[in-house]
Amino acid sequence: MLKASGVVRSQSRLSGVRLLGQGSISRAVTITVSGASATAIAAIQAAGGTITLLNAPAEAAPEA
Repeated sequence: MLKASGVVRSQSRLSGVRLLGQGSISRAVTITVSGASATAIAAIQAAGGTITLLNAPAEAAPEA
């Protein structure tokens, strides 16, 4: 929806929407974004919602 309206213009790693955790949320929502702050993720989950990060960081490989 944001791409169709011209807010987000390309699919590069640096484009997209980052969700920041300022304010409050009282309903469960499902959100897919390029990135999110830890505060935003905690708020979404506390309200019973889910968040999907498109550019999720890779987990570190265990050391040998």
